[in-house]
Amino acid sequence: MSVNIPQFWKLLQESRLLGPDHCQQLATDFLHVKGADQGNANALAQWLVAQNVLSDYQTKILLAGRAGPFHYGEYKVYDRVERGKLAGCFRAVHAPTGHPVLLHFLTGPVITDPALWAAAANDVLAACAIGSPHVERFFEPVDLQSFKFLVTEDLRGTTLDERLAVGRFPPAEACRMMRLAAIGLAQMHQCGRAHGDVRPANILLETIPNHPGNAKLLFDAHQPPGPIDFTPQQPGSKLLTLADYLAPELMSPGRVPDPLSDIYALGCTLYTMLSGNPPFPGGNIHQKMTRHATEAIRPLEQLGIPQPLAQLVAYLMAKNPAVRYQSAAIVAEQLSVFIDPNVLYAQPPAALPTLATYESYIRQKHAQLAGQMGSAVPGGAALATGVTAVTAVTPAASEPGKFGFRSDRDHLGAMATAVAAGEHVPGSGPAIIAPGSARADVPVTAAEAQRRKEAQQKKNLILGLVGAGALAILALVGINMLGGGGDQPGQNGEVAQNNGGGDPIDDMVPTIIERPDVALPNVPKTPVTGNGNPTPPVTPPVTPPVTPVAVDAGFQQEIVPDDGKLLWASPTTGKPVAFRCVPPEGQLFMIVRPADMLASGEGGKVLQALGPTFAANRAAWEGAAGVRLEEVEQLIVGLHNNDAKFPRTSFVVKTKNPASRD
Repeated sequence: MSVNIPQFWKLLQESRLLGPDHCQQLATDFLHVKGADQGNANALAQWLVAQNVLSDYQTKILLAGRAGPFHYGEYKVYDRVERGKLAGCFRAVHAPTGHPVLLHFLTGPVITDPALWAAAANDVLAACAIGSPHVERFFEPVDLQSFKFLVTEDLRGTTLDERLAVGRFPPAEACRMMRLAAIGLAQMHQCGRAHGDVRPANILLETIPNHPGNAKLLFDAHQPPGPIDFTPQQPGSKLLTLADYLAPELMSPGRVPDPLSDIYALGCTLYTMLSGNPPFPGGNIHQKMTRHATEAIRPLEQLGIPQPLAQLVAYLMAKNPAVRYQSAAIVAEQLSVFIDPNVLYAQPPAALPTLATYESYIRQKHAQLAGQMGSAVPGGAALATGVTAVTAVTPAASEPGKFGFRSDRDHLGAMATAVAAGEHVPGSGPAIIAPGSARADVPVTAAEAQRRKEAQQKKNLILGLVGAGALAILALVGINMLGGGGDQPGQNGEVAQNNGGGDPIDDMVPTIIERPDVALPNVPKTPVTGNGNPTPPVTPPVTPPVTPVAVDAGFQQEIVPDDGKLLWASPTTGKPVAFRCVPPEGQLFMIVRPADMLASGEGGKVLQALGPTFAANRAAWEGAAGVRLEEVEQLIVGLHNNDAKFPRTSFVVKTKNPASRD
């Protein structure tokens, strides 16, 4: 439909984009424009755009003979995204605050089924708690009866798959982008949300002036990841593309994507960035998933990728979930060593000045709605809780000097924030698990969530120590017995236990490894030096005299206080313990030398004293390990977090005599 100038002014007033008085003033001004075609509505539209009164999109709709709609609740639309991942979304401005946003209109059963909409709205409200510069930010779900849409930040940039059409990434830039994506994943996982669809199409590359650029994860907040249906799909379906990045364990019926499958997908994405192709291209969905589960990836070294980086990718894509890096925050730190320090610590882009006002406005509005809905509609309490959660989304800052294994720094939000800010976080902190769920109808403050998390940590540690009682006894006795056992006075009169040649714990992060014959990545060690001064000896309580025992002077154990800085400073002297093959994120390590212990008559008596239960457990362990304790030169027992259940255990065995590969 072609419109003339009078019709255009009429449509403009009906659209409510401008008031009648404003339209009248503009019409008068346009009459005095030199050279303007007074009968051409297109010329009028171009003039209004040049005056910054209307947008190109708004004039396009008006010239088509439609008065909109441009207003959706409190939001005024000024543009429509036509291409790319965000095609079909509308750019808008929040009228009360002037903050720019993006509107995602929903379609399908969710807009007609009240139950589906209530569930979707709650999921979106939960996603609003993810406040990361590397994750798409959601602000609110909006129900206008005829329209239902989600409000997010105004995103601009190109997706990773669009960039890959030009060619593969340089290794350092690929690692930088994947580090930012890993930080975003870490903060999603902290909020109890798995992404479930990590792939190049869902990673936005933001181009920012005077900034190396930012990576941001895109996701569907109203559709949490669920089990994947692998029934035969039509060629060209979304699942065919998705299968390039799916972890093999997701083929199990009913298996839901989780943080470890996200880490696998991140590895597949990094592989694609480095090689230019997915790890297992071609074939149908079943063939792709079979190759994920059974076939080794093409070595990246053949493409000129440094061996340490290629091996890191292999760790990310380990087919056994337990062998992968166990948290996205650790992945972010491991990637840091491959990134130019000049861009590694670039700060995230600054927020728009209107953001704080807009967020405050939304919180107040939702708090009022929640109070009204809580007693008026079914499910109101759940909605109210979801809204309340938005007001307490920033993790509390950690205290100085509290990094690492014995601290509250395992809170994933604090860890990821530290990584983003350029702080160093030891890469093998405790296993990171989402905070325990609270009752759906009781808002949880940030302080309360922190208190519960610390209580759960203590509970986990106590549970692990009690459950591993027999092993702890074995470890303690082994340390005392090695080299003849006994205590000796230290140089300053303190009692120092002799371990007969025990090894200090290495200060390098334990790196997981699938094959013992593959070299570890060349990741620089993170020394822990404290203040560089010797730690004063601890004077013990008065005890009966101890008879000195002749031992090798080169191997002594010293007990030092934990000042929050010497987290991994060794309590012993001598050769460091090799942590090759030890999975990351162990909470407690027990290092025993069974062969030396059992060579002593007292060692055998100690094992007999542990009773028949230990004897049965020992026999079962020896059967599973394939070696007897007498043949074991060193045994490293690791206890790992297990979501508040009995700790997961790992065993690394070093035999006295070389063992065949069989």
